[in-house]
Amino acid sequence: MDDSLMQRHTEQPTLWVFGYGSLMWKTDFTYRSKRIGFIKGYERRFYAGNTTFRGQPDQVRVWHSDIFCFTIGQTWGVAFEVTGEEEVSNVMKNLFAREVASGGYVVMTADFYPRENHPKKTTRASLTAQSEFYLGPDDVDSMASQIVKARGSAGSNVEYVTKTADFVRMHIPEDEDSQLFQLDAKVRELV
Repeated sequence: MDDSLMQRHTEQPTLWVFGYGSLMWKTDFTYRSKRIGFIKGYERRFYAGNTTFRGQPDQVRVWHSDIFCFTIGQTWGVAFEVTGEEEVSNVMKNLFAREVASGGYVVMTADFYPRENHPKKTTRASLTAQSEFYLGPDDVDSMASQIVKARGSAGSNVEYVTKTADFVRMHIPEDEDSQLFQLDAKVRELV
């Protein structure tokens, strides 16, 4: 991991980590509190592939969600408050291993707008179109047929899509992510 990035984050006693996919429902670190809200200028899209966590090398196009910069739009998710120098350091190391080293993501900051409070700076991992894991857009039928076949060390892509959609429906009803819900419906139809 970039030492300057690690040092910048671990020098702060509190870190807010933004999750918009499986991190919302499968948090693998200790956190003090969590808030539901959104970041502006990004939209959740299933444009990323990975042959490690949710796929295998023989599955060329494996889908998971990512957020991409758009001039309009917002991505709803959960911000997790991590406190203490040791815990912040551990979370940054784990996120780097999970998202950057194995997933091709980059770590960025964004303003997070909680439902009930003032904006906070959050750290998030995001894929760019320059990443080797960027697959680009495709039609829902094609994505869904690939998703039902894909499975990796972190579980199946069916689980990823359906649990993310279930979490959003239950906890973030104001999120109108049409691609997520169309993909979820098609995946459920195919399984």
